[in-house]
Amino acid sequence: MDRAVLEVDRICVSLGGREILRDVSLDVQSGEIFGIVGGSGSGKSVLLRTILGLTPRASGNIRVLGTGIDSGEEQWRHTQRRMGVLFQQGGLFSSLSVKENIQVPMRELCSLPVGLMDAMTDTKLSMVGLGASDASKAPSELSGGMVKRAALARALALDPQIVFLDEPTSGLDPIASGAFDDLILTLRNSLGFAVFMITHDVESLRTVCDRAALLAHGRVVAIDTVPALASSRVEEVQSYFHRRSKFSPATRSIH
Repeated sequence: MDRAVLEVDRICVSLGGREILRDVSLDVQSGEIFGIVGGSGSGKSVLLRTILGLTPRASGNIRVLGTGIDSGEEQWRHTQRRMGVLFQQGGLFSSLSVKENIQVPMRELCSLPVGLMDAMTDTKLSMVGLGASDASKAPSELSGGMVKRAALARALALDPQIVFLDEPTSGLDPIASGAFDDLILTLRNSLGFAVFMITHDVESLRTVCDRAALLAHGRVVAIDTVPALASSRVEEVQSYFHRRSKFSPATRSIH
């Protein structure tokens, strides 16, 4: 973890005349799992959408893998090939099979032979713990945990250098959440990508994140390792960690 794959420098975002983010700065290093936490309305989702170029910012700079998000359509498209995104509810297209969903970024961002896409799809399914028989299923035929795994397979379709995860364990029970945390760690350790993860789950934060930032009222209140944040004397940080933990470590350790 010796170079930044994501640099956010003093960004400000306003929506509907209301300031949502103010002077937010952070960085994510190569191979690092970086968490973003905060209460409802703190600006977590807006921050992610701004980084992905989906929400305009009033000021500040953002660089992903060394490329500014304002560098131009062609250059940004090239950078997108090295990024993966898992949306909060999975974001699978209901009209497409699991296989077709995984191949969406392959078709949109690359020009690959069908046989190669099929082989890549099989590999990604195996990596996330799904079988070849799941490829032909519709998203409606999958459990909540399987939807997350299929969405993660799509995020990994083009072997990204950084993966953005929006509430990856949202809607999962404690056992499924713990298993998904383990999967993220295993894949990061074996493939070496960096992770930028929004989460509400304190146990997930403690399990997988190397560092984290706490947002409150649109600002970064603290950035540090998770153990350091958990023992912080900053009022907003103490309040978050003491009130948001839903599952005991014993409960989350059962897979």
